[in-house]
Amino acid sequence: MFRQLSHSAATSYCLFALVLFAGLAFLQRDGNALPFFYKDYPTYPVNGEKHFDRNSESLVLNRIDFAARDIPYPYHFHLWRSGPKTGPAEQHSDTSPLPDTALDQPHGAPYRSQIGVQAWLWAGLTEWLDIRDGSYQLQKALSVLFASLLAAVLLVWVRKNLGALPSLAGLAFLTFSTGMNLFAGSLYWSLWLFLLPLAVTCLLDMLDIRNRYVLFITTLPAFFVKFLAGYEFITVIVLAAMTPYAWDFFLRHNKAAAFRAAIVGASSIGAFLLSFLCYEWLFRTDFGLSGIDHLLGRSQAWSVFQTLEDRGLTPGIQVAKLLTMNFIDLNGYGIPLGVCLLAIALALIQARNQLRAAEMGFLLFLLLGSTSWLFIQPGHLLFHPRYATLVFSLPFGLFAVGLLTRLFEVRYRLKKAARALATP
Repeated sequence: MFRQLSHSAATSYCLFALVLFAGLAFLQRDGNALPFFYKDYPTYPVNGEKHFDRNSESLVLNRIDFAARDIPYPYHFHLWRSGPKTGPAEQHSDTSPLPDTALDQPHGAPYRSQIGVQAWLWAGLTEWLDIRDGSYQLQKALSVLFASLLAAVLLVWVRKNLGALPSLAGLAFLTFSTGMNLFAGSLYWSLWLFLLPLAVTCLLDMLDIRNRYVLFITTLPAFFVKFLAGYEFITVIVLAAMTPYAWDFFLRHNKAAAFRAAIVGASSIGAFLLSFLCYEWLFRTDFGLSGIDHLLGRSQAWSVFQTLEDRGLTPGIQVAKLLTMNFIDLNGYGIPLGVCLLAIALALIQARNQLRAAEMGFLLFLLLGSTSWLFIQPGHLLFHPRYATLVFSLPFGLFAVGLLTRLFEVRYRLKKAARALATP
């Protein structure tokens, strides 16, 4: 089966990974464009004007500090939130929640809303490498590297199924999109975990592995690891993982692909239930309470607009922020989502003669994947409107850009052939 991956594909993979790593490492920024939108947020004192998501990132950085300072962590996998006695992490060092004295009694409390396996991974790596500098740049560079290695698998799939030019367009999108260069180096989000299930299905598809049991067994641990790191945007991740089979279903009219997509869905449900059981067991072990009750309470809180109003945020204004920030935000060197959507809309108009119902169905599937979280957890996405740049990068951004580039390429060839026939 490995013969399906040619030397050309291996070379493309290495080049894609190298360019992505170099581009994302250079372009990623910890800035916060349009900070005035955040002045009424409860997290603004921590995030401030110069940091996009320090409040979430510090949950992992604080957990790593235990390992960096050789302090035994009293819980299993949970992240750590700084306590009021120490103030924001920046007051002591770039990341540390712990004062220089009384290190055996750090202030704060475990963050109980997720297991946080990514923090356990980064803390274990910190302890293994004996990193003491407090900046954790090596861990962030590894996060970018892991994301690049997995994203390169997606680009090889695009090259195999759509062509070289669409894969280069996808490479440019991933390198310059705001969602990628904001989140690739984040230890909290660990973007490579978002890409892991999709990379697995793309690899299986390129290897032409169709066995339902192999598909289930290989995707289940990928979903499981991601869910242990957090439940944010899981609908986006699950639908994204179905992309190779959606392509086969819509473009190749392969009805069996719908069954394989269903297997991926069943695998994600199994992984979700397993992670739920792990969460419940660890929560009861650490806190003596029901983790399921806690998680359901959190989920219900994010699902209702009343929560926004309880925090002093008006749902209508949050919708306006979601649209405005993602249409004009030029954080770092990222491409605003609005520019991408406008370019895609213009491309659809230009390529309408080549756009068949099959391509439109595939694009609608991609759009459903990227917007699904807004329907499942509207409160969460509206409270954090900048996260839309992440969920729209995949699956809609990458694959839609690739497909439309292919349509333009076909249109150009048809015109060129027509001119050649018209020439006497």
